[in-house]
Amino acid sequence: MHPGLLRRWTPEAFEAAFTQADAELAQGATRAQMLLLASRLAAQVGCGHTFVNPYNQSPAVVTGLYERADKLPFTLRLVDGRFLVTGSAVPQLKAGAELLRIDGRSSAEIAAALKPLLRADGFSPGADAKRLAQLSHGPNGGAMDRLFPLMFPPAAS
Repeated sequence: MHPGLLRRWTPEAFEAAFTQADAELAQGATRAQMLLLASRLAAQVGCGHTFVNPYNQSPAVVTGLYERADKLPFTLRLVDGRFLVTGSAVPQLKAGAELLRIDGRSSAEIAAALKPLLRADGFSPGADAKRLAQLSHGPNGGAMDRLFPLMFPPAAS
């Protein structure tokens, strides 16, 4: 158990979250579904050090989820709710361009979907800013490479 688990959760809320997770897993789950579920549960703890760490996963998870050819061909930075391209392997998409949609989803939709999976201490506006910063590529980011393709698998390669 996490030593601060009941710092932000009541025992009833903790039990309800795991009961819901059990129900979601009743029919089984893929590795991707399990990783998303574990990420959501870890994020609900509200501890910036508690998350599904990509650096201590089994080889099956690393090769089966993190090393798939489903990553975006560009890097991003989330600034004031807008995705700005910081680098690109696509010649038509230049650094500095604003990316309005990814597969029809706006940056606001993507951020709202991924925010419950991201880690931070607490649930204040400042903590939410730390969560959303993880959508940018950089030392504390990487969620767009790890979680976005699991949440929104590409229709094509």
